[in-house]
Amino acid sequence: MPLTARAIIRRIETGLIAAVLALFVLFGILEPQFLSVGSLNNIFRFVSILGIMAIGETFVILSGGIDLSPGSVIGLTGMVVGGLLSYFKVQWLLAIFLTLLLGVAIGAWHGFFTTKLSPPMPQIAPSFLVTLGTLIVGRGVAQYLTRGYPILVTPIDQPIFTYLGGGTSLGLPVPLIFLLIVTAIVVFALYFTPFGRHVFGIGGSLEAARVSGIDINRTRFSVYIISAVLFSFAGILITAMLNAAYPGTGSGYELIAISSVAIGGVSLAGGEGTPYGTLLGVTLVWSIQTGLVMTNVSPYLTDIITGIILIFAVGVNLYNKIRIR
Repeated sequence: MPLTARAIIRRIETGLIAAVLALFVLFGILEPQFLSVGSLNNIFRFVSILGIMAIGETFVILSGGIDLSPGSVIGLTGMVVGGLLSYFKVQWLLAIFLTLLLGVAIGAWHGFFTTKLSPPMPQIAPSFLVTLGTLIVGRGVAQYLTRGYPILVTPIDQPIFTYLGGGTSLGLPVPLIFLLIVTAIVVFALYFTPFGRHVFGIGGSLEAARVSGIDINRTRFSVYIISAVLFSFAGILITAMLNAAYPGTGSGYELIAISSVAIGGVSLAGGEGTPYGTLLGVTLVWSIQTGLVMTNVSPYLTDIITGIILIFAVGVNLYNKIRIR
């Protein structure tokens, strides 16, 4: 059934597009450099990497869970791929593969913990607890292994690897191309496969999904692996873009991931939302942060404003859920 003009206007994605455009105009007036080619290139390069991370978070929240570990997983996997390349001289493709395997292991641990303890615990509680643990442990491991020092990955030593994060192809930042590929795969998986229907079904009603014969444990286990792999891929791309792996990279990214998902209209109770909304949400959040920095607003105020945005988004999200019910 085709969408009417009224229905299109009322969609949350339409409002987000308008908000992003308004922000670009506002910051462009306040700081003309914001709309320069170099600035926009950097914005969309970062938005692409954060978008891959946020799509991973979207999978988890759609299934009725939550993941607090994206920032720590990004920091840890960034250090791992950097260490493999610089210290152990592993070939770049093999280093990426081994790092993604680490992501699979992290996701499998999250999925195992979640499926084994839900029930008897409430649906969201196991994922909250295990990913909170990964947030703390992952950050600590990254700091301990490097004693807080960065691992350099220079274009001279690793030209192909650094191109993945900092290069351009067809006039587009390479991370943006990766984001488009990931988005296409995710849209197909969510809307054109039984797996996607199961993810929405479990998030919408765990009991109804169980009665329908959906393999809840297998689906949720797969969701956490997918999310951790996407977090790991984002960590790899950030290391490639920065030409270095910093143990503090990813700090606070869980805030960006969850706020982007909430702003994008994905129900925090699960079962509702689109990856498009998430991508628009992450564009909005990162544009605000970049614009505030470029207009010389204190970084402490930037964090406060981001937190207020998250609280507002969660409030609107919950209000809409209550109103629908």
